[in-house]
Amino acid sequence: GGVFSTERHGIITVWDAFHFANGSVSVFPGGTGTGRVVSQPAGVDCLIANGSGSGTCSAFFAVGTVVRLDATPAANSKFVGFAPKPGCIDASKITVARGTDHACQVGFLPK
Repeated sequence: GGVFSTERHGIITVWDAFHFANGSVSVFPGGTGTGRVVSQPAGVDCLIANGSGSGTCSAFFAVGTVVRLDATPAANSKFVGFAPKPGCIDASKITVARGTDHACQVGFLPK
């Protein structure tokens, strides 16, 4: 015989009640144009200009909520789409997952 030992390891994720029931949708810029992104239902209302965002660029929604992001370019810019990112493959129908930040990159370019 020999001497051996057994060890058990586990990863435990602890959620507070708020994060157990909610996830977030956030918008970040891609491109150098200007525009606005709003969500349906309401929550996100983000102005994108010169590669940065201002206003409410992240909001929490109840788990299971389907969120649509609508992008409107400024008069001097054009909307070139949302980059398909994990958690934001289709910005027209984001199903909010528990404790997840669905980060969506919006593209506005100067005309």
